[in-house]
This record gives sequence, C-alpha cells and structure tokens, in this order.
Amino acid sequence: MFRYERERSRFLAEKLRVIREMNAFVRNELQILSASQEHPDKTRVNTIERSVERIDWALRELLPGKEMAPKEKEHVKPVTEKIKRSA
Repeated sequence: MFRYERERSRFLAEKLRVIREMNAFVRNELQILSASQEHPDKTRVNTIERSVERIDWALRELLPGKEMAPKEKEHVKPVTEKIKRSA
C-alpha cells in the first residue's frame, strides 16, 4: 500500500510540475503578444505568428494527451492560417 501511495504521489507531483511550467510558458508568450500591440504592423504579424506557433508546439509536444484522429485533423486549420486571414 505504501509503495502504491508513493508512486501515486510522484505521479501527481509530476503532473503539477508540468502544469506549472506550461502556465509560466503560456503567460510569457501572452506577454509577448500583448507587447506586440505596440509594434509596427509589419513586425506585429510575425511576432504573433511565432508566439502562437510556440504555444501550439508546447500544447502538442509537452502536454500528455491523445493524438487527434485523422478525421479530426481534417477539420482543424493551422492557427497561423487563421491569423494571416484576419490580418
């Protein structure tokens, strides 16, 4: 029983660590996005695209989760494509 609880505790501690790190990462990227409002229009789009790509990468690669089914991927457009259309 003790061994099970110890493993469970380690597992939960690891999950909390990942959540803390992702929280800090996303907050840093949001600060960059917020500051990009003051950039000239030409550099603003590039700054936003890079931040969105980094957040997208972190969510896909660093957070555990299941891979999207092929049919789900067909309906999801890349975030950067959406940004380019709105700019």
